[in-house]
Amino acid sequence: MKITVLRVMPYSGSVIYVLQFQYVFMYLFHLDNQIHMDRALLKPRLDKRLLWNLGLIETPYSQDEKEEAEKAILSGAVQRIDLLKSNPVINPVLSENKEKIENIMKGLVAKPLPIEA
Repeated sequence: MKITVLRVMPYSGSVIYVLQFQYVFMYLFHLDNQIHMDRALLKPRLDKRLLWNLGLIETPYSQDEKEEAEKAILSGAVQRIDLLKSNPVINPVLSENKEKIENIMKGLVAKPLPIEA
């Protein structure tokens, strides 16, 4: 299976990877020591799928279809990043780290982290 990287884009402290393999378009990004991903299955017309599976055409998507799918997936990644950064209920780890960083920046001494064995 061939995985194609359609776009690599920095956004708000993360790097978004837009990928395509077979009929799946997906994004990956790293935020606060976690990898987030989502995907969409976009099946082309039956005739295009048959020609592609037989190796007669290079891709089952037209350039416009591929660009539209890429834009939709990228939009979902940007919305997910914005949501995770703006809502501490959804991402409590990020809000906890943000508070620690703000305390350090103010010159306050943060509580030492417990040592795990």
